[in-house]
Amino acid sequence: MIGMSVNVEKTFWQRYGKSILGLLGVFLLAYCGVQYYFHYVNKQTLKASSIYDNMITYLQKQDKTQVITEANVLMQQYGKTPYASLAALVLAKLDIEESNLDAAAQHLRFAIKGEENSIQQIAKTRLARVLAEQKNYQEALDLLTSKDPMPAYVTLFEETKGDIYLMQQDKDKARLAYQNAIKAAPPGVPTTRLQLKQADLGVKEES
Repeated sequence: MIGMSVNVEKTFWQRYGKSILGLLGVFLLAYCGVQYYFHYVNKQTLKASSIYDNMITYLQKQDKTQVITEANVLMQQYGKTPYASLAALVLAKLDIEESNLDAAAQHLRFAIKGEENSIQQIAKTRLARVLAEQKNYQEALDLLTSKDPMPAYVTLFEETKGDIYLMQQDKDKARLAYQNAIKAAPPGVPTTRLQLKQADLGVKEES
C-alpha cells in the first residue's frame, strides 16, 4: 500500500508538478510586484509630503519664486499624489491674485483630474468661478452639474451655482440655488451668509 501511494504521488508530480510550480511562480511574482508597487507609492507619497511642507514654508515666507518651484516639482514628478493637486490649488490662488485667470484655470483643471476626493470638489468650484469671471457661464455650470458632488460639498456647489446665476441676472435660479445650499448645509454649519444672499434677492414674484 505504501509503495502504491508513493507511485501515485510520483505520477501526480510528474503530470502536474511543472504546472503547480509555474502557478506558484506566477503567484510569487504577482505578490512581489504588488508589494513593490505599494512600497513605491508610499515612498513617493513621503517624498511629496516633504516637498509640500517646503512649499508651505516658502508660502508663509511669501517667497513666491520658491513656492512655484516646489509646486512644479510636485506636479511634474509626483503628479499621482494628492500633494500635486494641492500644489495646483496654491498656484491657482497665486494666479487669481494676479488676475491671470487662464493660468489659474489650467492649474485648477490639473487639480480636478484623477479620483473623486475633497481636493477635486474644491477645485471644481474654484474653476467654475474662474470660468464665470471669464464669462464662460455655461461651461462653469456644466462643470458643477455634470456629476453630483460629494454630500459634504453640496452646499458649496449650490452656493457657487447661485453666484453664477446671479452674475447672469437670473435671480430666480440664484434664489433656488441658495435655498438648496441652505437645505444641504450639515447641522451646526452657519448659513447666515447664504440667508443674506437669498434675502437680497427678495421674494419671488408670483406670475
